[in-house]
Amino acid sequence: MADVEYRCFVGGLAWATDNEALEKAFSQYGEIVDSKVRLLLAGFGSDLTRF
Repeated sequence: MADVEYRCFVGGLAWATDNEALEKAFSQYGEIVDSKVRLLLAGFGSDLTRF
């Protein structure tokens, strides 16, 4: 049986949000496999997080 992977997009993040802060906020819901905070050219914070 294949492992199930869940991804979650989180938009509207504050400029000060980094990977560590994002992982800390979401770790209460389960193990965080990977997270990436990306700033778009338009200046909006976005993220793709895998659980």
